[in-house]
Amino acid sequence: MVSILFVDPVNDPARAPAAVASLLAALDGLGCPLLARCESPQLVHLAARLAPQMVVCGWPVLGDALCGLLADLAPTTALLVVGDDDDATLQRAVQAGVQGWV
Repeated sequence: MVSILFVDPVNDPARAPAAVASLLAALDGLGCPLLARCESPQLVHLAARLAPQMVVCGWPVLGDALCGLLADLAPTTALLVVGDDDDATLQRAVQAGVQGWV
């Protein structure tokens, strides 16, 4: 299956720990091994060290900083689990190299 590096939302009280746990449990149920969890400052370093097949970001809002980090990871596949799905946000995500979002 696909190996995962999971990027936790930073200081986001709106995203309950239960929601992150549920997402991680779903990925585990699909047989996707979790290589590590990190916050955005560690993302590029861990991705280079662990070489995940996919980076999953459980963020409610896609900011410029995260877009820049994801662009640095290309060609690693990135999946966003975001609450902000307006056209401008999704266009920025695609430009950063994100291949999918839910």
